[in-house]
Amino acid sequence: YPLIPVVVNFINLRGSMKLETVRPTDKIGNISPRPISIFHCNKDDYVDSKHAELLFSNAKEPKEKWIPVCDKHELVWNFHKEEAEKRAVDFFLKNL
Repeated sequence: YPLIPVVVNFINLRGSMKLETVRPTDKIGNISPRPISIFHCNKDDYVDSKHAELLFSNAKEPKEKWIPVCDKHELVWNFHKEEAEKRAVDFFLKNL
């Protein structure tokens, strides 16, 4: 804020849509059979980890998740760099 409303309006115009109608939890099941890997901090300070759990439960196979101990949004890589890299590389090697 204060740029968020401007960005949302720009996305709505460019995408010919209403961003507030985009609900990943309703759409993630349609991604199958493409694989999904969800990484999320357990105490994310911006998006509650329950969202990751809901995404995971709505996703179809193949799917995997990793919810390590960390508390900052998008910083799972900073808290667990080696493990995050290993999991990401393993995911791509297994699924590409």
